[in-house]
Amino acid sequence: MTDVLPLSRETARTAFASLATAVAVVTTVDRNGPQGMTVSSLCTLSLDPPRLLLACSCASRTLAAILDNGRYAVNVLTSGQAELASRFAAPFDLPKFDSVAWSAHAGLPVLDGCAVVYGATIDEAVTTGDHSVLIGSVDWHLSGPGDPLLRYRHTYRNLPAAEPPATEPRRSHP
Repeated sequence: MTDVLPLSRETARTAFASLATAVAVVTTVDRNGPQGMTVSSLCTLSLDPPRLLLACSCASRTLAAILDNGRYAVNVLTSGQAELASRFAAPFDLPKFDSVAWSAHAGLPVLDGCAVVYGATIDEAVTTGDHSVLIGSVDWHLSGPGDPLLRYRHTYRNLPAAEPPATEPRRSHP
């Protein structure tokens, strides 16, 4: 460990980047069509009832669309989808859904090839600092293949290959 540093905006950004997180694209629809943004501030909150917590920039157009719609999909990206993460993290005026494979499920945009997708309805929205925290009840989910894409120290990362399970040596009985 190094010296204790006060948390300015820049040191907070660096310190918070040491927390590895899954990367997801949160999607919804509004009068202009599908909307989406990349998030890495996401976690499970409750099993009974099933709830997710995510944080979105208050400056995001997608956040405004989610708040207006009341429903959203959390598309947890796989290790091969870093390009999608970058695309949906781009500035507002880029056409994020152009040339992206997706379909509608329960009226929400679902990106193809995700590790898992959760459909949620907003229970609570709380603004704190420059973000809004959304607590959503999970209404449905779709499971896909692959390991999740991670973000750690400002870089997209993949999980290491899983070790095969250890097996007990066979014992012979007389």
